[in-house]
Amino acid sequence: MKILSRNTVLLMVGYVVLKWTIIISAGTYLYSSGNWRNEYFLFFPLLAVIVIGIKNRKRLFSKKKAMEENAQDR
Repeated sequence: MKILSRNTVLLMVGYVVLKWTIIISAGTYLYSSGNWRNEYFLFFPLLAVIVIGIKNRKRLFSKKKAMEENAQDR
C-alpha cells in the first residue's frame, strides 16, 4: 500500500474545502437571486437514468440480434 506524504494529504484536504466553498457560495448566490429551485437536483439523476437506459437497451438489442443471427446460421 502506498503511503501518502503530508503535502499530498494537505493538498487533498485543501482541494475538498475549496471545492465545497465554491459550491456552497454559488448555490447561495443563485438561491438568493431567485435563479435556483430544488427541482434542479433531479436533473442529473434523471439524465443518468436516461443515458443508462439507452445504453442497456442498445446492448440488449445487439445481443438479441446476435443470438438470432447465430440461430439462423445453424
